[in-house]
Amino acid sequence: MKEFWTRVSFGSYAPSIDLVSVYQSNDKRKKPSIMTPGDVYPELISKGNPKGYTYPTTKLISPSKANFRKNIVGAPPVNGGLDGDVFFMKTSLNTNIIRFAEVYLIAAEAIMGTATSTSDTKAVSYFNKVRTRAGLSSAQIITFDNILQERRIELAGEGDYWYDLCRIDRAKAIDIISKQERGNYYDLTSGPASRKITPTAKDFLMPIPQGESDRSPKLLEEPIPYTFK
Repeated sequence: MKEFWTRVSFGSYAPSIDLVSVYQSNDKRKKPSIMTPGDVYPELISKGNPKGYTYPTTKLISPSKANFRKNIVGAPPVNGGLDGDVFFMKTSLNTNIIRFAEVYLIAAEAIMGTATSTSDTKAVSYFNKVRTRAGLSSAQIITFDNILQERRIELAGEGDYWYDLCRIDRAKAIDIISKQERGNYYDLTSGPASRKITPTAKDFLMPIPQGESDRSPKLLEEPIPYTFK
């Protein structure tokens, strides 16, 4: 059977300055998640770097000076020949639908319920399992904001943070985003050129598909309030 390959366009993204800054200095998750200048990864070998990879300190390769380490699988020698340039863009990397750390955080949030904080033993225990694994101190009481922040750090680069922002109070989400630094570094000796964005409520919504609005134009009208009994 003959195989047909289709070339598609793809892009790349890097962690924002704000995301890099939220990790505590002793957080064990930072280096495996995000590469910053001078970080050494002996496991990332290639033809050009047979002794491992050191993230550059003398030139910029991303606007925030950082890049994601998470989900980089390395070259064939460290993966039993399964990955690398034998088949371009093909790896044996597993796709995690949900990780155990996220289950702990979901459980802690579920126990908290609609409260803004809790000292419930089980909820705090679940939260601390994620914290202590990262080498951080335990908490005695946790807030919803603590869980939201921990989810952002633990699940960085995994596509969850946006949905977390979409499910919280819209004004709060807008306030969080508007304070995040998304500027660019032009060199390694000076600070970043600041760039902050303040979204609107509509930025959290997907547009109605054209085909649907063509069939039913009323979908574009303002919704009619309805009181559920």
